[in-house]
Amino acid sequence: MFVFPRCAKRIEVPCQNEVSRENHDKEDHENDMEAAPPVITNESNIPYLSTYDPPQSSVQDNAEPPVTPSGTSAHPPRIPPSVKGTVVTPKLSMEKVRFKPYPDPSIPRCSGHARVVPTRPENVYGENVHPIEAEKLAKAESAAQEDPMTLGFGTHGESHDLVDLHRLHHEFGSDFLNFLMAKAEPLTPRIPVQYRDILRLPAKEKKALDSACQDEIDALWKCQVWTLTNLPLNCKPVKCRWVFAVKSDSRKCARLVAKGFSQEYGIDYKDVFSPVARFESVRIILALAVQNAWTLQALDVKTAFPYGNLKEEIYMEQPEGFIKKGRDEKKVYRLLKALYGLKQATLAWNIELHKSLQKLGFNRIISDAGIYVHQGVTGNKKVKVLLILIIYVDDVLFTGSDQKYLGMMKEIFMKVWECHDLGAAKEYLGMEIQ
Repeated sequence: MFVFPRCAKRIEVPCQNEVSRENHDKEDHENDMEAAPPVITNESNIPYLSTYDPPQSSVQDNAEPPVTPSGTSAHPPRIPPSVKGTVVTPKLSMEKVRFKPYPDPSIPRCSGHARVVPTRPENVYGENVHPIEAEKLAKAESAAQEDPMTLGFGTHGESHDLVDLHRLHHEFGSDFLNFLMAKAEPLTPRIPVQYRDILRLPAKEKKALDSACQDEIDALWKCQVWTLTNLPLNCKPVKCRWVFAVKSDSRKCARLVAKGFSQEYGIDYKDVFSPVARFESVRIILALAVQNAWTLQALDVKTAFPYGNLKEEIYMEQPEGFIKKGRDEKKVYRLLKALYGLKQATLAWNIELHKSLQKLGFNRIISDAGIYVHQGVTGNKKVKVLLILIIYVDDVLFTGSDQKYLGMMKEIFMKVWECHDLGAAKEYLGMEIQ
């Protein structure tokens, strides 16, 4: 007797007469196929039967071969190889039969592995772009550089933009590209979002915006909008921020805006509604002016909201970039007049404007609270004159039947309120006037 050491592995050598399990199952399957009766004629609807009856009869010697319909393969029906040497017939009763769809051999089997795109680290079109796709992009780019006029612009654009426009031109045509170019808008100048963004701008733009901020602070002090004081107990100040914009005449504007969303109803404000002129009324008056050849004069009221008086007691933090140094650094502003951003600011300004217009002889019409009418007399012949005034927050538009009388009333209005004289109106509320 020979004993193997523990470290050795046990090796089993099959005998010559021993048949592997796979070959044995294959032989059983072939034998079953020979003994199976031709009871199923359509292979496309072959079910997988989970229950079989025992053999009831033997196979006839003179049995005809199964008839195979056109368009189907001639594979024999699938019968489990576990039944050995017996004739198996499917049970006709449908109660104990479980059907399972038989795989269609005509449909190729798809692999479960995902398609892996080769990466190219040095590829200019991206690391995950397939080489064939990269070649197509390179051809499109070269074609765009050779004939840039087909894209509607020169060769100064980015390479990817050229390829994208070349695709648009290839798929939709030149008419579609011309339509897109007609709808394109010019790039707007850089407008800072916060006050600290001014530091990143060029020196010329930085100087212009600093000057606009200083003008805003000076105007607020001139209008006596606030007073510097200590914050009382149990009072929470309202924060503020700077808002920058560029007007239609390229003027850069800066506004100090209070964060009115922190106000509480019943404590910091009550009524907030303020009427403005309706767009329908503005269009009708413009059409009337064109029909009668009247002149249109536009005004922009400087810092309109600070003219409105406040009834509530509101405190605000010092604005960024203009904080007092030393002892006054922790102090706050007590708001005496309205400021941009406050919920009641528009209403306070409209009340003061309405009072001043009544003193000048303007009357508000009933149908539109933003339209005022003035009837006067001019000259020795005492000719009646009609003036119409359109108010939309702080944008004012004058028109009337007599140009001299209109200019006189315009100067009186500008003495009451500090305004920008825009001259003959070229634009109003986004509507171009020619």
